[in-house]
Amino acid sequence: QLVVRINRARERRGDPPVFKPTTTAMQACSILPSAVAKDEDLLSKVVDQLWFLIYEGSGEAKRLLDILTDAELEDLWNLKQLRLNYRHDVGHGDQVDVQRKHAKIGAAFESVIGEPVILSAADCPRAQLALYDRLIRVLERVLEALATQEGD
Repeated sequence: QLVVRINRARERRGDPPVFKPTTTAMQACSILPSAVAKDEDLLSKVVDQLWFLIYEGSGEAKRLLDILTDAELEDLWNLKQLRLNYRHDVGHGDQVDVQRKHAKIGAAFESVIGEPVILSAADCPRAQLALYDRLIRVLERVLEALATQEGD
């Protein structure tokens, strides 16, 4: 609903939507409400859907960076690191680069479960809920910022 509200707020001001309505975004909207990350494989799929809807849907966050600062989008950057963990081989590159990637991924996991790595299946639904909570707050800040811009 927040994605829809943000797009409507922009459209009613005569601006293009923040989130591009694509088939993949519609699929994410249909999957996310009923998805339960009972294990890490399902958590990776939730991460994918959030990624498609919010990160890719906003032009790799470019349209969000027009509204919020880089620091205000920290939880989106954590989502990006979680997706990197699940969809890329982070072991490529020189030693320093590989260590940097692992450190960022560990910090992203710490932000959602308090540990740098999933330790048990019980961490997965906790991570999902924390991701939802944090990303909802980001989207609420976007909506608030748009409302403030409207009042200018």
